[in-house]
Amino acid sequence: MASHADNEKKPIYKKWWFWLIIVIVIIAIIGGSQGGTTNTATEPANSTETATTEENTQTATETAEDVKVTLEQYNQIENGMTYDEVVSIFGGKETSSSESEVAGIKSQVMTWNGNGTFSVVSIGFTNGEVSSKSQTGLE
Repeated sequence: MASHADNEKKPIYKKWWFWLIIVIVIIAIIGGSQGGTTNTATEPANSTETATTEENTQTATETAEDVKVTLEQYNQIENGMTYDEVVSIFGGKETSSSESEVAGIKSQVMTWNGNGTFSVVSIGFTNGEVSSKSQTGLE
């Protein structure tokens, strides 16, 4: 036979599943408030701007593929340099790039082709300044 205590209803805050739901909700709120990367895109005002943008992108890509970074150029790169300073030393824009922003800190990794077989240079930027560099196979 069941005792009288078993028949009493526990308050909701004393049930294990109530606290599980509270923990899940708190985790979801914290995860949502952390933010992350923000992608913003703007539409060109007219078709002339679109054509100009596509033309400039194509020109930049052609120039980037022609750039072959040497070991001497790579060794001139120092922490704290800006992107424009790096481009002027290398003689052209990067072949690929990646960027993210977390907690107000913008990080970018730019990659250039090197002058050797299968050679590559990667420069890391934090808030617009060189923070790391690496190379493979430069001559």
